[in-house]
Amino acid sequence: MTNDPKDRHVLAAAVKGGVELIVTFNLRHFTTAALAPLKIEVLHPQDYLLTLYSMNAPVVMAKLARIASEDSIEIQDALFRLGKSVPRFATQVLTNMGESNKPKRQQP
Repeated sequence: MTNDPKDRHVLAAAVKGGVELIVTFNLRHFTTAALAPLKIEVLHPQDYLLTLYSMNAPVVMAKLARIASEDSIEIQDALFRLGKSVPRFATQVLTNMGESNKPKRQQP
């Protein structure tokens, strides 16, 4: 493993598990040079979510509805929360829902 020493265990687990993709906020610890020989890619969670949403929006919306339901909040509020870490994804979904990217109600 030639990636950052602090995250070598993550790459080792990916290799052992036979995965082709690591989804992480910490892209700098998983360089192309370290991953290419292992045929593993790295993707930011926001890009991963946007890809999933473009591939099958109804499934992503169903998952968002479940998350919101488990927290006893509206889907929009779940997206406002997600917007802190994956703002482009949250904005895209809110836009498609006909919502603005600003909360209309107090966040729980």
